[in-house]
Amino acid sequence: MLRDKCTLVKADGRTFPTLIASVQPPTIIFLDEGAIPVEEGDILERALPNGLLDRFEILERGYFAARGSTPAHYQSKVRRLTNIAPSTPQPAVYTLNLHGSNARAYVNSHDASLNVTGATSDELFAAIRRAVEDGIIEPAIKANLVEQLAALESARGTPSFTQRYVQFIGTIADHLTLFGPFLPRLAQMLIST
Repeated sequence: MLRDKCTLVKADGRTFPTLIASVQPPTIIFLDEGAIPVEEGDILERALPNGLLDRFEILERGYFAARGSTPAHYQSKVRRLTNIAPSTPQPAVYTLNLHGSNARAYVNSHDASLNVTGATSDELFAAIRRAVEDGIIEPAIKANLVEQLAALESARGTPSFTQRYVQFIGTIADHLTLFGPFLPRLAQMLIST
């Protein structure tokens, strides 16, 4: 039985008010007006007794031609628009459990940080000495590096540390791959002198 008063709103803005329909939520609306140009994407509005407005988008027009005593009509498949929340992207949620003194999290980014560990000066110089012993093969270069490292170590905390640091860095320039991990901590020692 058709007793709902509706308005058809076309995509181009035209309206067809006071249509009589049978709204069968959530998916079907019957229209007895076969001459009205109903198309997919049109909006059918129904005023409710409480003053609110029901809005439905036509998904399939469902036109049926007149047959015998049944006039041309529509049995349109619809989607209710009035209770659909606007789609907003939900933020991503990350749960991170980080441990350790140099723990970091990178999400869609690049790690450009340096690890400056809390190793003592003695531990740092011992580690550099091991790197020289294990990583340098040529005896003359090894002896020169050990000598300069000893001079750098004995100069720590004094004004001459900067000069010894510059000399040491100049000597290890050809071996930065080997000594690169120690440079941030050594540079930090420059600040404290």
